[in-house]
Amino acid sequence: MDRKRSARYYVYMSASFLAYGVAAILGGIVSYAFPAVGESYYLGVLVMSLPSIAGGFVAGYVAERLVSDHPLRLGVLLGLGAFIVSVVMSMMLSGRFEGAIWVAISYFMGVSFGGWAKVHSSPSRGKRLMS
Repeated sequence: MDRKRSARYYVYMSASFLAYGVAAILGGIVSYAFPAVGESYYLGVLVMSLPSIAGGFVAGYVAERLVSDHPLRLGVLLGLGAFIVSVVMSMMLSGRFEGAIWVAISYFMGVSFGGWAKVHSSPSRGKRLMS
């Protein structure tokens, strides 16, 4: 693997872990602040999808800043990476993983929107890792 592809791989992997970390922290805060969310299925899906969208947004914004890539491609690759990290961590911590389709859609949406927001925001002042 050449140097450019290796750096891109590390950016994607670290952004995937960042997306999961932000989503896990926000998910813990939301579940602590609103314990009655689990009573309604659709309200629970809506409220618990927001941390994954926020985590994906942060990771997509940061990764797009380092790697110039199309936001949709970034969304698919980072969303898939964040979903895999989320499944593995959930299985290791609790032994189960629920709501897989909602988590995957939330990560894909958040990362794509974060990459799109970075592309359409003011030009970055820092140097990109790859063009």
